[in-house]
Amino acid sequence: MCPDRVGGRRALVYAAFAVLLAFQIFLGLWGVADQWTRGHNGWNGAAYHSGARNTLRWGELFPLQYDTANVPPKKERLYTHAPLGLHLHNLASIRIFGDRELSIRLVAAFWSVAALCMLFAVVRRLWSDAHGLLAAAVYVALPINAIYTNMANHSAGFIFWSLLTLYLYVRSRDAAPWRWPPFILFLGAFTMAATWDWPAYTIALCIAVHWTAAVGRDQLPGRRQQKRTVALLQLVVFCGWVLLLFVGHLGLVEC
Repeated sequence: MCPDRVGGRRALVYAAFAVLLAFQIFLGLWGVADQWTRGHNGWNGAAYHSGARNTLRWGELFPLQYDTANVPPKKERLYTHAPLGLHLHNLASIRIFGDRELSIRLVAAFWSVAALCMLFAVVRRLWSDAHGLLAAAVYVALPINAIYTNMANHSAGFIFWSLLTLYLYVRSRDAAPWRWPPFILFLGAFTMAATWDWPAYTIALCIAVHWTAAVGRDQLPGRRQQKRTVALLQLVVFCGWVLLLFVGHLGLVEC
């Protein structure tokens, strides 16, 4: 295929994705500064807004939702059942944009747009331009996307970081054992996914099972024992890191 045709096709792909991205941004900004009222985008956002306010007020790490008392909270009232990624981003947004509804909804909107971009990039790199556009179009068209785009939720950031984690694993599995810098980048991406939502640990289990099977079938490039040993060491490090993150959350709860 001639370079001009390739360039023209790529320009069409980017133009089509730009349209989808514009729709996603529109959904993210639609009512972004509205007051908290009834409905999913009222109660849920208000809870996380209250949690961020109380952390700034009382210095507690975990959010304290639905509480407006003028005395420090008891430990058992803190909401410790979710990772802290969303809460910490809400705190940072309030520090930057002020104590208002816009700050909470912007966090969700940003990561919803970022998740769409990551979905397009990953599917496009692993399959084709057409697959990437189709995946992005389906994602934008889903009713649940319109509901959650700027609603305070754990899923948007999780989708972004989990897709990056899986992409790094899939792209690097045929090069195992990894060089250590890409391996550390992979651990970092998973760490961010785990700080956003619990399903990250399900993804970690799937990766560990696949990784173990690959080593067991001796499908790693190069049959030297040294390479196999390094691959196993990296698998053990990954599993240990996943366990450390989970235990670390429990440790924060007990502190």
